[in-house]
Amino acid sequence: YIVPVPLDSGDIIGIVYVWIGNSVHPDDALLAQEIANEMYNDSYTIQVINEGNEPENFFWVGLGDRLAYDHVS
Repeated sequence: YIVPVPLDSGDIIGIVYVWIGNSVHPDDALLAQEIANEMYNDSYTIQVINEGNEPENFFWVGLGDRLAYDHVS
């Protein structure tokens, strides 16, 4: 998932989170990062977040509460 979060500070318009799920194919993870860089390049800071390493009380708060979902083992 690619999630832009606008900010009101200086030259940087915001942060773009690229969330990579545990079961994603490595090529798809790389593609998501490339798409985020292409779409938001210099105006946003890009931060890649892997599933399970989301910042406490920040990442999921911005998206809404984390809901249960099926995991691929």
